[in-house]
Amino acid sequence: MGNTTLDVLTSEQNSELVSTISSFTGWSTTDAQNFVYAIDDSLNANGITSIDQQTYDAVVNTAKIASNAVTGGSYDQNESKIKFSGIIYYEVPVSYGYAFNKNFSLGANVKFMKGRYYESYVSLYDDNNDNDLFDNASDDYVESNTFGIDAGAMYKLGNTITLGIVGRNLNSPKFDKPSGGEYKIDPQARGGVAFTPFGWLTLAADIDLMENDTNINGYKSQNIAFGAEFELLKFLALRAGYYKNLAESDINAVYTAGLGLNLFLLRLDAGLAFSDKTSTVDGNEIPNEVKAEVALSFEF
Repeated sequence: MGNTTLDVLTSEQNSELVSTISSFTGWSTTDAQNFVYAIDDSLNANGITSIDQQTYDAVVNTAKIASNAVTGGSYDQNESKIKFSGIIYYEVPVSYGYAFNKNFSLGANVKFMKGRYYESYVSLYDDNNDNDLFDNASDDYVESNTFGIDAGAMYKLGNTITLGIVGRNLNSPKFDKPSGGEYKIDPQARGGVAFTPFGWLTLAADIDLMENDTNINGYKSQNIAFGAEFELLKFLALRAGYYKNLAESDINAVYTAGLGLNLFLLRLDAGLAFSDKTSTVDGNEIPNEVKAEVALSFEF
C-alpha cells in the first residue's frame, strides 16, 4: 500500500467516497480506502490541488465499472454518466442611496432576477448519442423568477480615499431546478478601498470577506481584485484589472477590461473577464473562466 495521507481530497470527501465505494459489490471498506488513497496520490502527482464535482463523480464511476466487471456486468449495462449543471440569470435592480453628510452614504438595491438552471445527465456509453455532449446538456433546463436585496455603505477619507462595504443577495434568492428542489444563492460580503490621486485616475482594491459556495459541490470562491479606471473624457471611462480566487487554484489569474459611458441620466457599463489558464474542449483551447457583463442604469 502506498501513501496513506490525503494531499488533495478533504477528510469529508474521503469519508463520502469510502462509504459510497464500499457499498458496491466486491468492495470492502479497506479496498475502498486504499483505492481513494491511490487516487489522491495520482492527483497530487499531477499537480492537482482540489477536485470538482465532475472528477469526484468519475472516481465513483470508475469504482462502479470495476464492480460491474467483477459481477459480470456488460458494456451495455454500463450506466456511467456525466452530469452537466449550471445557472444563467440576469438582474434588473432599483437602487436608492442617501448621503448623511459629505463623507458617509448608504445605499440599497431591490432587484428582479430571472434565471435558467441547466441540469442534464449524458450517458458516456450511448452509441445512439450522435450529438455533441454540450448541445445535449443545454436542452434540459427550467426558468424561474425571484428577487434579491443588496445593501452597502461608503465612507470618504478626505478627497482621495474611499472605503466601502457591500452585502449582496442578503435574502438568499432561490431558483428552481429541473430535477426538483432549489438552487440558493448565498449572501456575499465584499470590502474595498479606492484611491484617486488625480481627477482622471482611480486605483481600487477589494476582496470577498468570506468564502462563497458555488454551483459546484465543494468548490469555493473568495476573490481578491485590483483595478484602475481612466477617465478619458467627461462621459467615457476605460477600466483594466485583475482578480484571483484565493480559495482554489485551478483558475489562476483572471484579467478584466471594461468601459463606462455616462450620457446625462443614462449610464452604460460593460466588462469582460478571462483567465490565463486554458482547457481543451472539442479540440479548441478556451480559457478556464470567461465572464461578460453589461449594465444599463438610469438616474432620476
